[in-house]
Amino acid sequence: MAQSLPNEKIEFDWSNISPAGLIGSPDSLRSVRYEFCIPLTQAALAEVQAIDPNLQCYQTSPGRIGCSCEQYLCIGDTHHPRWRDILYAIAELDYVQRIVESFGE
Repeated sequence: MAQSLPNEKIEFDWSNISPAGLIGSPDSLRSVRYEFCIPLTQAALAEVQAIDPNLQCYQTSPGRIGCSCEQYLCIGDTHHPRWRDILYAIAELDYVQRIVESFGE
């Protein structure tokens, strides 16, 4: 099986997100939340938190993406000046298969 390129793992439109990490009209700007699954190991958790210390990771929720009981659900946000670098670094991790928009339901 061919390995996906990092940007192919990002399954939401991030082309209109501003350099400040916001999207929308000037009077209703918002950040974009995204989620992905990682293995349920301290090494993987430490690695993604080193990339983005603001990530929220949960062991007990599958999220919309459908993490298994052997995975952490991690939720990030674009409201950060380095959001593009962070998102791309996460997508480069071999164990991250997909990154989807999170709606916080």
